[in-house]
Amino acid sequence: MDITKKQLFWAGGILLGVSLLAFVTPKIIKAIKGNRNGDKPKDEPDSGGSGNGGNSPKPEPIKDTKIKIGDSLYPIGQTTNIRTDPYINNAEDWYDKIDNLIKKDATGFLGTVISSQKGKEDGLTWFKIKFPMPIHATIKTYSEGWVREDVVKKG
Repeated sequence: MDITKKQLFWAGGILLGVSLLAFVTPKIIKAIKGNRNGDKPKDEPDSGGSGNGGNSPKPEPIKDTKIKIGDSLYPIGQTTNIRTDPYINNAEDWYDKIDNLIKKDATGFLGTVISSQKGKEDGLTWFKIKFPMPIHATIKTYSEGWVREDVVKKG
């Protein structure tokens, strides 16, 4: 069976096209997912409106809102995520199946601050908290975890 130059050219083109498609497709999917989420981290709190029809309530006295060691933390919005480390790893890529999420959509009293540090990737302050009760995850039980400053408030 003789293979012509035209057949070789087509076979090479198809092979090149499939290779490019396999390389580029995960990047396109990740970019589409990012745009669908508005390029905001998944831990970002919900921004609720005042819902009072434009009637502004009287301003309350300013409270000390700075979070310190020993403070009790609660989500700013309805829920927040608790992580094993002070950064977000949502494991959305096909090659990275391990995320650092301990508890998704945690509500109510989250825990007590035991330390804090600046995030290396986002520059925000992350608080290490001691849970009121251990959290049982898939593989391990956790008594401590991390939350980001923009998703929590002190109680």
